[in-house]
Amino acid sequence: LPSSRRSRDGKRAGPQTLYGLLCSADGCPVAVRVFDGDSADSSTVGRQFDSLRRGFGLERVALVGGCGMPYEPESLDFDWITALRRSALRRLAVAGVVQPSLFDHGAVAEVRSPDYPGQRLVVRRNPDWARKCAQRREESLRAVEAALEPITEAVRREHGPVRGAGQIGLRVGMAIRSRKMAKHFELRIGENDFSFVRNTATIAAEEMLDGLSVIRTSLAAEQLRALEVVRVHQRLGQVEQAFRRYGVSDRTADPTDDRAAERLRAQALVCMLAYYVEWHMRAKLAPLLSAEQDPLPAVEQNSSGMRGKANGQRMHSFWSLLENLSTITCNRIEPQVGKVPPFELLSRPTELQRRAIKLLGVKLG
Repeated sequence: LPSSRRSRDGKRAGPQTLYGLLCSADGCPVAVRVFDGDSADSSTVGRQFDSLRRGFGLERVALVGGCGMPYEPESLDFDWITALRRSALRRLAVAGVVQPSLFDHGAVAEVRSPDYPGQRLVVRRNPDWARKCAQRREESLRAVEAALEPITEAVRREHGPVRGAGQIGLRVGMAIRSRKMAKHFELRIGENDFSFVRNTATIAAEEMLDGLSVIRTSLAAEQLRALEVVRVHQRLGQVEQAFRRYGVSDRTADPTDDRAAERLRAQALVCMLAYYVEWHMRAKLAPLLSAEQDPLPAVEQNSSGMRGKANGQRMHSFWSLLENLSTITCNRIEPQVGKVPPFELLSRPTELQRRAIKLLGVKLG
């Protein structure tokens, strides 16, 4: 429900909505509920779990949350799955708990740490994500270098050079602040000189974390295997993307308007139903979809051994496949000769489209 007061994180914010989604063990959405936008998780989660047990007759319920939860999951009296922040991952790497050798035989590994007693830590490495991280970092480093180079030239020029460590430092700070790359450069600022080089040590340390994420859970290995822990947590991201895509928001909503509250509840229900349809479509179209964000390498997902291909064809994301299916058209033909009445003619589906239609179990025409 919209709220114009402080957010649940204590920050000033515009109208916002807080919702909770109930999913089955395999990720299928079952129910959704909307709360006041300024409600804290601590005031809603416990009560909702009690109502879920009573209303749905559930014996076991587990909370799946992101690394931004405003409370420690250890304080909960039920099972949970969440993720560690980047800073916590860095501390595990420094302590030697997380290291590259963990992934010599797979993309998922389970470790233990005295900092998290009684908890399972599942470490995942995504090669595609690692490459994207490295690419973004290199682009940012080059952008900072491109911004610092003119300062170097301004200090060294013969006519009207920039002088004074304060003036030089001010320009340097403005150049690197937006990219947040200061830790990856060694800066030498003097009264009459300035130079910079990349800090290879910090860059190498960050490279070790590229593509890594750590998910922690209170669930025992007998209840949920390491790979399933990763997949369950990934579904949280899919739900968030779906709700952003289908939209549960009304920035013009008046927090005191009951009609706005009802409208947002209706939006949440429609969004959940749309995600319900998407979930079932994804399940049926799975043979044609690439292993998006899957913790297993593509070569393990595909028995043919072809990365990114199935039966010799390029595999699609869910949305690129829908875009491909959208090219199927129904054309109205109106002959200009003879007495042939107007008729409708479907475009001829491609082989990929025929396979998708068959998997979905629908008929054209």
